[in-house]
Amino acid sequence: MAAIDIIGDDRAMALIRASVIPDAAALADTLVAGGIRAIEFTFTTPDVERHIERATARDTGALVGAGSVLTPAQARSALDAGAQFIATPGLSPAVAEIASQASVPMMMGAFTPSEIMQALAQGVWAVKVFPAQTAGPEHFQHLLGP
Repeated sequence: MAAIDIIGDDRAMALIRASVIPDAAALADTLVAGGIRAIEFTFTTPDVERHIERATARDTGALVGAGSVLTPAQARSALDAGAQFIATPGLSPAVAEIASQASVPMMMGAFTPSEIMQALAQGVWAVKVFPAQTAGPEHFQHLLGP
């Protein structure tokens, strides 16, 4: 099943941003058991690569990705750890290129119509409107028009 299908079917994704994660594999097991298969460990979490590696080391049924990826070096280290998708908070053609070369789905953050068009031109599988809380429902309605 494609990454976007998993997120679409579950209609949720866990975003893990924590100072300590005692057992990333157990966390993944628990989330999957609760019906959330897509898990994004963010680079704001210390030792995020180790957590990604542990969450992907055994078949938990989770789709494990790396979020808050800001640089190509972070993208490479996340992929080396086993990340199955990459997410950025904004436009990052250099990170998109790394994900594309690895054939890994990429979710890119964008806010304005121009940024969304630029993200789509990078070949991303999803655009996350970021920061969504500053816009409200009307912003999304207006974006859907064109």
